[in-house]
Amino acid sequence: MKRSSPSPNGDYRHLFHTIRRHGLDTVPRIKLLMKWVEEDPRDQTVIRDLRETLLEEIKLQRLDPDPFRKTAPRDEVYLGGAIRLGVMPHHGFMYGIDIISLIRHLLVMGQTGGGKTTVIKNLLLQILQVADAPRIMILERKQEFTELLAKYPEFNVLDVNHLSFNPLLPPEGIKTEVWIGVFTECMINYLDILEASSGFLMDHALRLIDIRKKEGTYPNLNDLLSFIKATKYSPMSKNGQQQQTVINRLTNLLHSLPGMFNTSRHIGISELLNDHCLILLHDVPHIGIQNFLISLLMAQMFLHRKVTAGLQGGLKNLIVIDEASSLFRRQDELKGHPSFISDVVRTARGYGIGLIAASQLSTDLSHSLLANTNTRMMVGGFGRSRDTDEFLRLRSCTPDLRDYVIRHPVIGKAFIADNRWPHIVECNMDNPALSPRLTPDELNQRIQDSFFRMATFAPPVPAEGPKQPVSPKPTPEPETVSLEIRTLNSMYEHHFVKLSERAKQLKVPSSTLKKKIDELQSNGLILIHKVHGRSGAPRDLYELTESGCRMISLPPKKMKGKGSYLHCFYQKCTANWFKSKGYHVDIEGTALGKNIDLIARKQPSGECVAVEIELNSSANPSHVVENLKKAANTDFIDRILCLVPKEPERRVVEKLVTKAGLRKRKPIEIERLWKYMES
Repeated sequence: MKRSSPSPNGDYRHLFHTIRRHGLDTVPRIKLLMKWVEEDPRDQTVIRDLRETLLEEIKLQRLDPDPFRKTAPRDEVYLGGAIRLGVMPHHGFMYGIDIISLIRHLLVMGQTGGGKTTVIKNLLLQILQVADAPRIMILERKQEFTELLAKYPEFNVLDVNHLSFNPLLPPEGIKTEVWIGVFTECMINYLDILEASSGFLMDHALRLIDIRKKEGTYPNLNDLLSFIKATKYSPMSKNGQQQQTVINRLTNLLHSLPGMFNTSRHIGISELLNDHCLILLHDVPHIGIQNFLISLLMAQMFLHRKVTAGLQGGLKNLIVIDEASSLFRRQDELKGHPSFISDVVRTARGYGIGLIAASQLSTDLSHSLLANTNTRMMVGGFGRSRDTDEFLRLRSCTPDLRDYVIRHPVIGKAFIADNRWPHIVECNMDNPALSPRLTPDELNQRIQDSFFRMATFAPPVPAEGPKQPVSPKPTPEPETVSLEIRTLNSMYEHHFVKLSERAKQLKVPSSTLKKKIDELQSNGLILIHKVHGRSGAPRDLYELTESGCRMISLPPKKMKGKGSYLHCFYQKCTANWFKSKGYHVDIEGTALGKNIDLIARKQPSGECVAVEIELNSSANPSHVVENLKKAANTDFIDRILCLVPKEPERRVVEKLVTKAGLRKRKPIEIERLWKYMES
């Protein structure tokens, strides 16, 4: 700031008021006064004001010392960069970052109104002025970034009504089965679909795709919804309840994201990646549906870049996400089921993708996001002290530093954990010069222009690879390879088929199949568990490992190890026994809104038997009692059958039933499983 001409009495007070109004802190003000003293050493007014300022600063430091002064960098080169974000107050050094550092992600946290969005806008405005800047995709929920549109006409903008893409269509180079697995996982994570219902959804989607491919077309979500509605299931059956769940979720998507059900236009992921794009999600009231759409777009972007471009040396695309705490949830990691986009955060930098995220919380953010982010900022303070503590744990922190941070939730003041410096850094962030927002009519026109510029008339159909000619007499080597894939596919669908029966299905000698199975086990593609049948002789249960599933390009079945496979095996054996006696059987039937292992109905008498299979009653006796109680409290069930594998467990369950008084409600029989096993 240039020195103004002194007033007749030599009073420079108005300069100090101007400086304070512009937010300059003490160190730059003292430097300015020192410069004026050097210009005119005889000016007692400036000398007096300099003395007063120094005394004021000394008094302030005594009353409220700033502990960050001790850990502040003494050289401005440590935390400088081409993108200027603010000034560190203790020495007046500029704080900045380089664009390439964003490939390791940036996270801005703080309470509402603290200045998070302002920091990100300042960052984006400077990036857009750089030649060969990375392509920016902003996924925003509050319509706060539309100020960028007036200054940059090349920025595309779409709302949910014009975001027309087919979420069932895999990105280029990705197998259909793999992509449908990712699609259903997004449904599990953000639309509250249980894994059983997601299996129902995935199965029907793949069946519909196979049907449509034979007709030379590719289905969309509208076709899938119609296909599932047209399939008939009993409302009380397991499939019937899963059908209703999936229909409800797809109907919600239809109302919230109509563009995704549109068949007339299609915007591919390459069009979204190759230009700057702002996607407005504020018209979607349900945050779960917003997160579902964001996760789909991020997954498509990641897989497309991974397959088409491979490993990258620079930053090609930059994703900006508001309110990231609901998207990257710590609870998912604690449950042992991290989302697909958590893996994207960990590996995206290898494919030229960086992330800028904002969040009001820190305690609810996934560890994968916090651990894989290079620069983390707290702007304007948190509303909860536990969020502050979570942030400060990113660096070593003394009680003085913590108290100072909690006492200074100033708008625009940031505390930064930057991997270039071992301590938390204090910084006063700059305010960017923004253009006026577009009027509603101007915004709608920009949306229309972007839509017609980016969309194509017909969605593409994935091209089928060239089919290999089938020789009537294959050579031994192709036969060996073919048998490996055929065997893995057979075991993926049917874990419990005997060796002789499986050999007959695959049309190979039993000895040949036995050698192939031993080879698959030694290569770590399958696991073999021994199961004792009715006769007592063991038979094999086959479970595919993750490597085996990758070999046949199918997603791993989410079952909890050997116990779940055995439970499913015993369910099928028991169901076959009841069917042979003239019963109609529902596996995982429903009573009082909860699942029962089997519900068997005798025709025409209508007798209804609930079957519960308990494999480890000693480890969790309360679970056994709860399972039997839900069947005992159901009116349409006449009697209950509890099956256990061994005699000691039968005695344990007998004591539990007697102690809980369950037989006062319904007849309960406790028997060994061997009676219901196949011979």
